[in-house]
Amino acid sequence: MTTPPSRRKAPPSEWDSSPLPSPLPPPPPPGASPHPQINGVHLVNTRDALLLSLLSSEAIVESRGYEILNAEEVEELKKEYTVLSSRVGALQKKLATEMKIRDAAQTLARLNAPSLSTSSPSRISKQSISALEAAERKLVTAQTELWRVQERAANVDRRLLEHRAGVLGMALAEAERVEQTDGDGGGNPEGDDLRSPISSLSGSGIGGGTATAPKFDGAHLFAGHEGAFIPGRRQSRAENGANRQEMEELEMKLAAAEARVQEQEVELEEEIRAEAAEELADARDLAAVELARERAVLEQELERASDLEGRVAYLELELESSTRGGDDDVAQLEEQIRTLEHKLSNAQASWDSEREGFQIERAQWAELSETLEGERAMWEQEREEILAQAKDQIANAAEGLRDLVQRFDIPLFSRESSLGVFVDALGRYLEKHNAQVSETLLAVEVEKRMAMSKELEVTKALLQARSLSSSSSSRGGPSATSSSSSPSSSFPSITSTTESEFEPRPTEAIAFAKDATSIVAILQPLWLTLPSPEARATRLSSAARPFRAGNGRTSPSLRPGRPGSPSPGVVSISDMDVRALKSLYTPGGSGSNSGSSPIPGPGFSTSTSTIAGTPGTPGSPVVLDGGWGVEAFALRVQALIADDRALMERLIRFAQAHDLLKKNAERAQKLAQDSNVALETYQRQVRVLEEQIGRSDNWQEQAERLEAEKLAVEEQAAEQANTLRQLTEANASLSARALQLAEDAARAQEELRAVKVGSEREQEQRLALLEEINLVQTENGNLRQQLRALGKL
Repeated sequence: MTTPPSRRKAPPSEWDSSPLPSPLPPPPPPGASPHPQINGVHLVNTRDALLLSLLSSEAIVESRGYEILNAEEVEELKKEYTVLSSRVGALQKKLATEMKIRDAAQTLARLNAPSLSTSSPSRISKQSISALEAAERKLVTAQTELWRVQERAANVDRRLLEHRAGVLGMALAEAERVEQTDGDGGGNPEGDDLRSPISSLSGSGIGGGTATAPKFDGAHLFAGHEGAFIPGRRQSRAENGANRQEMEELEMKLAAAEARVQEQEVELEEEIRAEAAEELADARDLAAVELARERAVLEQELERASDLEGRVAYLELELESSTRGGDDDVAQLEEQIRTLEHKLSNAQASWDSEREGFQIERAQWAELSETLEGERAMWEQEREEILAQAKDQIANAAEGLRDLVQRFDIPLFSRESSLGVFVDALGRYLEKHNAQVSETLLAVEVEKRMAMSKELEVTKALLQARSLSSSSSSRGGPSATSSSSSPSSSFPSITSTTESEFEPRPTEAIAFAKDATSIVAILQPLWLTLPSPEARATRLSSAARPFRAGNGRTSPSLRPGRPGSPSPGVVSISDMDVRALKSLYTPGGSGSNSGSSPIPGPGFSTSTSTIAGTPGTPGSPVVLDGGWGVEAFALRVQALIADDRALMERLIRFAQAHDLLKKNAERAQKLAQDSNVALETYQRQVRVLEEQIGRSDNWQEQAERLEAEKLAVEEQAAEQANTLRQLTEANASLSARALQLAEDAARAQEELRAVKVGSEREQEQRLALLEEINLVQTENGNLRQQLRALGKL
């Protein structure tokens, strides 16, 4: 059973803080302001005092769980709040700048957007889009930073406000305690005497004192009362009218005062409800904003806590509204309180389970961080090993290149001893060596072509000599014809014989008696072509220059005497220059004619020293100084064979040198390829190491972010624990307050009974007074009639 809102009043604990004036002030005149003014200043009326008392009581109750800091912590928080405020201002300016940049980028992107006619975006539009994305990212980053700093500043400000509220609550509670102690020690008897029965009754009901029935202090006119007396004189009709009018005025004032009190109670209750609703809405909004940032499980717990807080507030209002209720309402409230305590214990148990889960998750994060640290150490060790191996490989490659450079005397173009310098020098050396080999091969090819051209010239000369000999033989007779025709037929056999010098010699003697003339005619051009030993020695000693294939800085090689060579100390033909060889084997040159004796033709005498005419032709003068003979011809042929062998050795040396250079080039190329492969391997290993380092850095950042999240969750858990502790304390205080309200409700019922009894007594007294007044009026009427009767008489 609940009372209407107009009859509810605040708890006694909130009314004891300030004494209330008499509830029967004179009613304001019609049209006047309900708030009296003195010199234009509004005074505090009873309603404001009640509101201030209620607000101060609620503030004291709510500030019990606030933490009171020491002076050092307060100073640190103030400094931190100042720094955070400056940072918030700077970040707000930065955010405004980023927003302007973002708006400008949006405008540029909208202006540079591709039209419908163009299918692909242009470069300017792509740049505008990328600039817009970068501006949006910067704006989001600035907003996030601003929110973080604002949240931190709000937390610091909240701690300072809680500290101040706690200090003010303690001071106000102490002041009320002192005031209550002073009020209990000595009161104002004059003020107590001046209060009316209604004010004393309301004061006793509000203050929580013992309910005593008010005593009627007026004159009792009915018989049988202990205070009854006989009036000394009868009151006149005017006095009776004045008394009646005064009584009516008092009744009107009483009714107006009661109506005003009821209106004030209704207004106060409405204001309390509105303010409580606003505060509850603000608290719920703030709780919703804070809970949105937390995890889902913690959000549910906070929602439960907010629901419990709302229910506690609702129950508090219900308890306040049920101060005049019966025992059934008190029992129902106690049952609801027990239900709330049970729900709160369940919420505490669920929060404990969530806390245990959080502890388990925290242990898992710790294990994960340890695992990450171990893997990071392993990665660092592997990285160091790979770097050491790469450095060893690079050092080995550099050492090998340095050995090659020193072995082949390769010039370096830099004073540094790096791998790139060695590779560059080796590449230049190989290019130069390949160029030299190409030049050498080209020179050999040129020499071959020149030798072939010389052979063609010699062949032409032989053909000319053959034609001359054929013409002379045609003039000399048939023997000459046969002898002239035989050289042309036998010359290829001689050349083939010289080419196959390693064929076996004939074992039997060949008779040349019949074919002497033909043999001499055949050997005559060969005799003229082959150089004599004297000419060879002269040419070797004068025209030969130092040369060796593959190395032009060595001295000429001295070879022992060969068959066909004039002396053992003569330089070998393999060491001669190409020009000297050309002049040595030139037909008709100095090399082939100097110091040689022409072959005597048929019909010429060998006793004459000189014969005028062309050498090798009949009738021409020929010098015969004992130089012609089979042994001399054999010596020249053997010298020719020795020259052929020397030239073959020279070609073999050229080939060996070419093979050696080719092998060196291949080895250097392979070494360069190996070095390139080693460099590529090192680069790949470096890239792999960089990727591993990047992954390890990412993992480190993730670990740090997880650590920060863990700290944030711990802070949130601590805040929730603090909130839960505050809710527990509030629940305990509400339980105590509910018991006190139940006691107050019982006392209020007793007071209500006493008031009802007093009102009934007053009504009885009023009835007695009315009866006495009626009797007096009847007596007055009788007296007037008697006076009229006497006057008529």
